[in-house]
Order: sequence, then C-alpha cells, then structure tokens
Amino acid sequence: MRFRGSLAKGILISLAMVLIPSSAFSAQKITSPSLVPPTLPTSFNDLDTHLSGIIYGSWSKASKQLITGRSNLGNVKIFNGPNLVPGNIDPVGPFNLTAKLFSHFPQPKNVYAIIISYGDSKWAQEIFSKYQDLVDENVKTTIAEICPTKTCVRSRAFHNSKWDGVLLLHNGVRVTHTESENRIKSEMEYAHEYFHSVQFYNGRSKSHEAPNWFLEGSANWVGNIVAFNNDYSAYTSWRSKDLREQYANSATFTSAWVQEYLNSYSTKKPAGQDAIFDYGNGPYPRYFQYAIGAMVTEIFTSLRGPDSILDIYKLLADGKTFEQAFQIEFRTSWREALPIISKVISAELRQQVKS
Repeated sequence: MRFRGSLAKGILISLAMVLIPSSAFSAQKITSPSLVPPTLPTSFNDLDTHLSGIIYGSWSKASKQLITGRSNLGNVKIFNGPNLVPGNIDPVGPFNLTAKLFSHFPQPKNVYAIIISYGDSKWAQEIFSKYQDLVDENVKTTIAEICPTKTCVRSRAFHNSKWDGVLLLHNGVRVTHTESENRIKSEMEYAHEYFHSVQFYNGRSKSHEAPNWFLEGSANWVGNIVAFNNDYSAYTSWRSKDLREQYANSATFTSAWVQEYLNSYSTKKPAGQDAIFDYGNGPYPRYFQYAIGAMVTEIFTSLRGPDSILDIYKLLADGKTFEQAFQIEFRTSWREALPIISKVISAELRQQVKS
C-alpha cells in the first residue's frame, strides 16, 4: 500500500506462490541455458524480435553484477521474536546479496529487522515503536497485520526519519511446504523488503512518485534474482509460476490493456481519498503490480542493467518526474517507449515465451 508524503512508507506483500525445492537455492555455480544463450536486445527498437533475450539479458546482467559487486550493507540489527520457529533463514544473507546487486548506490546506514511469529505482536510493537519515529499512518495496527493467525502471510518495509530501514518480516507459517513459507526459505521475501528500504534511501521523499508497478515490480524482480542468481533454469521456472495467471489468460493482456495499465498511475482516479492511484484502491487485481511490474523491470534491466532501477529513484530524489527520469535514463521518452513495452509484454504472454 502506498501513502502520501515523506513519512513512513509501508509496503505490504501478500503473495501466493508455489513450492520450489530448496535445492534450487543452494547451488554455487552459475547455470546458464544449456543451449546457446539468446541474443540480447540493444534498444527499445529491437525488443520485439528478442523476447527471450529480454528474460536472459535481465538475469545474466544481474548475475554478473552480483559476482563483481561488493556489499556496502549498513549496520543490521535483528530482533527474533520469542515464538521464533527454529531454522528460519538469516536475513543478513539476502540483505547482503541485494546490497551487492546495487553496490553502486548508497544503502541505509542502519537496518532494523524485526522477525515476527504468531503471538509476538506485543513484543514486536515495543521494538517497532523504538525505531520507527514517523506516524503518518496508523502504525498501531501494523504489527497485528503481519501474523493475524498462525498462517503468517505479510511483511512490510518502513523507513524512519533518518532513512534507516525498519522491516517487519514474518517467520513463515506453521504448515510445512506452504507457498508463503517457501518465499522465506528462498530468501525472496527478505530481499524484496530490504530493497524497498534501498528505494526509500535513494529516492527519499520522492520515492512514491514512481508508479506502484515500478515500486513493487522492481522489488519482486529483485527477490527473484537474489533467490536464483546462480541458476537460470530455476529463475525461469519460478518466473513462469509467478506469472501463471498472465500466461494462462494471455488473451486478456493485449497490448492496449498493458498500455492502459502501465499508464493508469497518471490517468486513473483513485477510489479512496488518497490523491495517488496505487492499484490498492484502483480497478485492477492488486498482484498485477508485482507481476506486470516485474516484466517491465526485466525490460529495463535487460537494456541497461540493474543500476537503471535506482538511477530512476535518484533522479526522482533530484526533483525529476518519473517521465523525466525515464527520458534521462533511457534516452527516449516514456510516451514513445510505452507502446513498445506494452506490445512486448503482450507478445511474451501470448507467445508463451518463458525463457
């Protein structure tokens, strides 16, 4: 959910995923396609003739950056709840990988990660209140929303007045092999939420002037990359499941539909009182911003690498609009690129291009 102003920004994720074997996350050797890698696109003009190259180019450029990047992760303080389930993933791992992926950019000086299990709400609220000093939303109910039942399905990212990351991370669910638990074991969720704090740190009070599909879609992409940076087949396998609704109903996602969706952040009127349309109060299913937004992020990163994401946020912090930032980063206008991006996403789905 998105909120107005430069105060606390809560990012809520509640994603339904399918199980990927834990062995897919443990390989150390980078595994590229078994055949000759596809040709990468070089500009918006040849995207439509290099659909597989978009997917592979995005993954390969991120994987190479993870090899060469040096983590500049700030000080991380982890608070494990009294009801912590044994065997939980240490969030420092995915935080470090995300920091390496964006090693050309500054990171929050401090990160406070509060790991919440069912029954930890009172404890977590005390910790949260200590480090989160911005209250432009009802933070009193935030903690209770993370694990309202034994099936914990939500995590959230905030920043405080010093732009430190204050992350509320759930500890997975109590039922073995559930989809939500797999997001924890794969490290996706923790990378996703930490990246939001990096967005905030670089975009500052202008972070939320980016479209929500970019805010959430890029974080979704980062989570997938961190989980599968060393195995392309695992990345594409998860990607196909992440986009299963879009592939199964590809006729719905015409070029015109995609274009309207991506442009709706500036053309649609919100249903609520907030003056910013954010897909949480609009006419589209909420998860589309993660799914479609990740596909757009693949296009951006296949052309100009992962740095292009935060380049845009830095430009927003400098007072540029999203359209101005896009023009500077990609040397073409958003108006010119939008129909091409929409056509390409529609073609990927219609042609069932998945790797």
